[in-house]
Parts: sequence; C-alpha cells; structure tokens
Amino acid sequence: MDGNTSVIGLLGNHIENSLSPMIHRHFISHYSLHYCYHSFQINGANLKKAILGAKALGIKTKINIVGPLTYLGLSKRV
Repeated sequence: MDGNTSVIGLLGNHIENSLSPMIHRHFISHYSLHYCYHSFQINGANLKKAILGAKALGIKTKINIVGPLTYLGLSKRV
C-alpha cells in the first residue's frame, strides 16, 4: 500500500461467509492493482454512519452493500 492505493470493500451484516473478499483480493494481487479490499461488518442501524465515515476517510472508489441492508434504501439517500 502507498499513497496511490484505493480502499474498496464490502459493507454488511453476517458477511463472514462472503466470497467477495477472496475473489477481489485474488484479482487485485493477480493484476497488481493499487487497491486494498476490506470487509466491514455493520448492522442496518449504522449503515448511514458507515457510508458517511467511508466518505470522510476518502474511501470513494467502491463500497458494496449487501442485503438485507440494500433493502433499507439508505444507500441511495446518502
């Protein structure tokens, strides 16, 4: 990681069995991309705070939000 590395990740509840981190990290490594993929365990009550926190930290490339949090519709309003 360096100043050119972008943080991308997954927001959700019960994401411990998600294959997304493994898949993304494989392609990041294989293609020597300047990304760092993280999983962020959150509940629906904190979704808006998490999105605003990601923006404040400069995490703006890509954050995937997994269901059932996507059904709350909060991600569209932030």
